[in-house]
Amino acid sequence: MIGSFLTDGFVVGDVVQIGGMLEDSVNNIFTKITALTATIMTVEDDLEDGDGSNSNVKLFKAQGPTLQVASY
Repeated sequence: MIGSFLTDGFVVGDVVQIGGMLEDSVNNIFTKITALTATIMTVEDDLEDGDGSNSNVKLFKAQGPTLQVASY
């Protein structure tokens, strides 16, 4: 297993950016995590089935209870 969503700091309720999907670019979105294990992340948006050719998919935490973006 490579990495863990849990130890990487993701939690249910975080908003994540999915990016790097060149072949299935419709899935390059911001979405909210609704369920999470070490190896499976479930998000509130439906993602399109791809052809499996996206090897450069990246996940970024955009906003969530564990990451403060700005404070005023």
